Amino acid sequence: MEETDKSLKRFNLFLPINVNTIPYFNDFLSIIKEAFGGCTFSRFHVPPLSLGNRKTYGYFIGRFEDYPDEDVCYIIVDVDLEKHRDVYDDMTALTDEIRNTGEEVVWLTYHDIMIYT
Repeated sequence: MEETDKSLKRFNLFLPINVNTIPYFNDFLSIIKEAFGGCTFSRFHVPPLSLGNRKTYGYFIGRFEDYPDEDVCYIIVDVDLEKHRDVYDDMTALTDEIRNTGEEVVWLTYHDIMIYT
């Protein structure tokens, strides 16, 4: 490993934008901002943004076969878990809260990554 390489954990949050999930977006972004300042995420808008002849909540547009009218949001954040030990617990707790609303389609994945700085 080079001196400029850094080992982190990458969290990917993927969820549809709907009545069950909208109240939780700012909670996720607050955890991220308070812990380490930022993340990469697909842009979302309430009320929806007009793109051509359709209105959309997000710039990354995806569809589920079972939910054709929902846009999706994808949040990516790279975490040094030695410095931010609570991030995993906080993000999984919010994911569980969303599932408890009846939302079936929400994924939080994570894996090891190396960053060249």
